[in-house]
Amino acid sequence: MAEFEPRELDELEDALELLSDPFGAEDEDLDARLAELELSPALDERMHEYADVLALCREAFPLEEPGDDLLADVLAEARAVASTSTKHHEGVGAGGSASGWQRFWERWRGTLVPGFALAGTAALVLWMLEPETAETLALVESPSADEKKDEPRPSEAPTDAAMPTRAEGGAERADAGGGEAKAEEEGEQGDAEEVAGDDLTPGASKPKSKKTKAVERAVEPEPEPEPLTKNESWDLIDAADKARKAGRCVEATADYETVIGRTREDAARGRAHAGVGLCRLQQGQHTDAEAWFDQARAESPAVGPWLDDQLDEQPAPTKKKPSKKKKAKSDYSGKKKAPLGPLDSKH
Repeated sequence: MAEFEPRELDELEDALELLSDPFGAEDEDLDARLAELELSPALDERMHEYADVLALCREAFPLEEPGDDLLADVLAEARAVASTSTKHHEGVGAGGSASGWQRFWERWRGTLVPGFALAGTAALVLWMLEPETAETLALVESPSADEKKDEPRPSEAPTDAAMPTRAEGGAERADAGGGEAKAEEEGEQGDAEEVAGDDLTPGASKPKSKKTKAVERAVEPEPEPEPLTKNESWDLIDAADKARKAGRCVEATADYETVIGRTREDAARGRAHAGVGLCRLQQGQHTDAEAWFDQARAESPAVGPWLDDQLDEQPAPTKKKPSKKKKAKSDYSGKKKAPLGPLDSKH
């Protein structure tokens, strides 16, 4: 078909409709009908080839009309085959009844075969996955290179030359009451270690033990707290202000420090610094309070007017008044004795 153009293929398709039924009689007027289509010589030749093929098919496969008894013969043969199959399944044969295994297999093979297949597949999957699981467990249980370094090495066995010396030393200590001497020696050694630990400079840290290193590696870092939202920050500041004005500076300072550490608002952070400074001022720590005020103004310049108003409203820390007994005693000691009158002189 590659030699024909698309237009010619359409004409060939229309011409094929002129061919009669493949199982019918031959069309004698085919040439006349093809001439009416005015096909090209190539298409006309191809149509005659199709007509020859159709004629050969009719000769090779002649049409036959089935007889009336054909359907009855087919049904009789089907009944005979079905009867033979039923007798075989029931275990009734020419030689007598079938064995119990045959009856069991004929009855349950539809269930046993899928069950065996499923069990075999599960066993195969487990067998394929088991080596990987064993390798994974071996990797998990095997210590890492750092842990191997931290493991204490076994002490070296004493040499033959040192054995008699230790034995002699042990005998001498047993003769001279070596138990007490050993206790005193260990006490002196412990005192020396404490003195050496106290002599360490503040910048130098004590060497960590191997167990401490292992624990530090095992402990995971705690997750950072979530930052406060704008509303949460200001609600916490309002609660801290109320606690500060009520005299509960410890509670207020804790709320202020929470805002300082977890808020993202510069204004809220500045108010919190100012609140801590006001608490320090109530406690009489003027220098510390000024440092907190400076930090608050650096965080948020807008906090300055509010801080000035709070300083005007908040009373300064008062000094303790002397007790009434001390005041009365001082007043009594400061008065001069009056001269005796005539009545007193008589008495």
